[in-house]
Amino acid sequence: MANKSERLAVLSDAEQFALYGLPDFDDGQRLNYLSLSEPELALASSRPGLHAQVCCALQIGYFKAKHAFFRFSWDEAQEDCAFVLSRYFNGRCSCRKPLPSTNTMPNVP
Repeated sequence: MANKSERLAVLSDAEQFALYGLPDFDDGQRLNYLSLSEPELALASSRPGLHAQVCCALQIGYFKAKHAFFRFSWDEAQEDCAFVLSRYFNGRCSCRKPLPSTNTMPNVP
């Protein structure tokens, strides 16, 4: 028997993940959401260091998809990271450094 919560569960775990979890893009969605406009690419490129630039590009794409910002590990975003690196940064490295802290995230006016 499952643990009963005293709180009402309106959404299932799958529904909660669909609404609040990191986007899970297929190839077409990845191309759509992680394709950056010139101003978006300029913003990402203005970040200090390649890892912060990739993280910024991913946050821009994730925001376009879900209108939210996310905390994630490189392992969770491996395919998206590889897409951004190959498309905008000539595949220069793999995403293995720690993610940038929130003070290196984009400041959008």
